[in-house]
Amino acid sequence: MSDQFSRMLLNKVMGLNRPTLALWPALTGAPAGGATLTPGAGAWGAYADIIAAAAITTEFWLTQIQYDTIGAATELFDLQIYNTTLTTTLYEDRPDTTAATANLGPTTPLFPIYCAPNTQVQGRAGAAAATTINTSLLVATGI
Repeated sequence: MSDQFSRMLLNKVMGLNRPTLALWPALTGAPAGGATLTPGAGAWGAYADIIAAAAITTEFWLTQIQYDTIGAATELFDLQIYNTTLTTTLYEDRPDTTAATANLGPTTPLFPIYCAPNTQVQGRAGAAAATTINTSLLVATGI
């Protein structure tokens, strides 16, 4: 696995492949928010699908977390991205929003996060108030 991973990363860095980047939930052309994550007041909220099971039938890599709409003017969130298939947390983030439009740049993990074909990816948020944050994942296939 590590040799395959090294080869894929080297090919990407050298531009020897042509990965496809796509935002999930899938774009429709009529801009809508990402997956809505609703925290409990002072607690974790329930997990919500960002990438449904079997939505991506080839191996894929999570490359960015993006935020678009917030349910309150200002909020500090704890966020978990979770691989439901493996029952493990893939990434954690702490976005601190200052307006109802997130006004945050994307969060880019240090390394792309590998996911097997048909993996279900969910997210959940925690915050002081039961507000919402819409979250999308930028996914690469064909690496």
